[in-house]
Amino acid sequence: MEWYNETITGAVAKVVEQNPNAEAAVRDDQRVTYEELVNRASRIASGMKQLGITSGEHIAILHPNDIVVQVLHYASNCLGTVCVPINAMLSPRELSHILAHADVKLLFVGGMYKDKPLAEVVLEAIPELRQARGPNLDFSGHPKLKWVVRTEPGDLFHRAFLRLNELEQTGAKNPLPFVNQEAKPESISHLLYTSGSTAFPKGVLLTHRGILGAAFYWGEALGLTSADRCLTLLPYYHTAGLIVQWLDVHLRGGCVHILKRYHPIDFKEVMETVQRERITVMGAFDPLLKRILEHPERSQYDHSSWQKTSSFAGVSYDIRVKAGLSRVVCLYSLTEASNPVTLMMPEEKRYEIRRNSVGRPLPGVEVKIVAPDTEKELPPGVSGEIRFRGWNRMVGYYKPGPEETPDNVFDQEGFFKTGDRGYLDNEGYLYLQGRYKEMIKSGGENIFPLEVENFLCNEVPGIVLAQVVGVSDDRWGEVVTAFVEVAPGMVYTPPDIINICKEKMASFKVPKHVFFMESEDWPMTSTAKVRKDELQRKALRILACQEDKT
Repeated sequence: MEWYNETITGAVAKVVEQNPNAEAAVRDDQRVTYEELVNRASRIASGMKQLGITSGEHIAILHPNDIVVQVLHYASNCLGTVCVPINAMLSPRELSHILAHADVKLLFVGGMYKDKPLAEVVLEAIPELRQARGPNLDFSGHPKLKWVVRTEPGDLFHRAFLRLNELEQTGAKNPLPFVNQEAKPESISHLLYTSGSTAFPKGVLLTHRGILGAAFYWGEALGLTSADRCLTLLPYYHTAGLIVQWLDVHLRGGCVHILKRYHPIDFKEVMETVQRERITVMGAFDPLLKRILEHPERSQYDHSSWQKTSSFAGVSYDIRVKAGLSRVVCLYSLTEASNPVTLMMPEEKRYEIRRNSVGRPLPGVEVKIVAPDTEKELPPGVSGEIRFRGWNRMVGYYKPGPEETPDNVFDQEGFFKTGDRGYLDNEGYLYLQGRYKEMIKSGGENIFPLEVENFLCNEVPGIVLAQVVGVSDDRWGEVVTAFVEVAPGMVYTPPDIINICKEKMASFKVPKHVFFMESEDWPMTSTAKVRKDELQRKALRILACQEDKT
């Protein structure tokens, strides 16, 4: 499959030529073929053009996962605009910031989040919309924004909005060719915002080549074919959903299934869909997938078709393999890398490497390990900062702040400074050890939380999830603090876990505090990652209450 010299629409068009009537996407009772998908994208792209939207301008999508989201992404690629998918969980304040920062000219909005129409969130984010007399907008706070288009048919919701079906009908009179001949592989196709847990997200500029290559190699690692059916559990406004649970499947002519319920994800709906549609591919971040794999009612469903998934190394890998999944792909990814930097390819059969490594760099991608204080490249087996460069690397951050300029995020050789710690072995396999910014400094010693987390999950029977943070301490500077979730039926006290750690770990790595969590109590980001900043605040509140009682 040729991808390096292709654009997104060019690559997808070749799939459509081979089998236009194959199912491309399914949601509830809506089933769409490849031909229907690209034809609708061409009509909407033409409608946008007639509004005055031109190649290179920014169009945004605020919408939970849906077939229309796929259509709109392809429509953006068709017209040659830069697609800005926006997190449906953002507050009005955060949404307002991103719309202004991204210089969005047209916004598509639709769907609900937590029973609230996202169109209402847009009105809260831009209060001036409520006074607009029509859909042609002109606001001082968002000078670039000219159009808001609501995706649902029927009720317009507000006179400041346009209807998508009307835009599409206008474009149907003269639809654009699906393949944009002016776009180049190195052209920017997407502006994706990182999930930023403590500050406003950063805008990452990605190219057609980067996104297509990422999707191609995910297809290789998962062994995807036109027979595969993927159930999407991750949002399309991040690379994991966009690339790993959508575009890689479409490049192979497979079908993507989208859940009816967006938040929270319902176990029964997931398993009924797997059974009914014979889902072969499904993945999610560890907390969500672990709950699905260990759900007490899982055995009531026929899930034998589901064999392919993604994973992080170590305990995550064990959980998936123990559950009977035969194609478990470990990885190391960043938004700034169009998703994967390394993948574990199927030809590697050695268990220890498949379990503990996150794979080798993708072809055409270079990884080096550097001592961040000296900039010296380190030999195999020595830990340092992970850096990479290649076709998958972002162009840069959009409108970067002082810390995000090219001089700060790339080294002199063009390698991206990831801020992650790890090492390469003699065969080029990468081993991830955590983030430098999460490093705990306790009594003059440096402790990486991932090492302690792996120990807790591997060595303490019954711990199914562990997260470690540093908490301020007058004596030690910081102390290791662990939050753990234990399996039903297991009973521990904090001293029990601390004593197990003391037997097998260096004393400075042993948690000084241990707190227990229920599965539903973990604070999560929009991509189901645990928010460590929230855990730190929780630990400080608990410790302050304990001091007050004494």
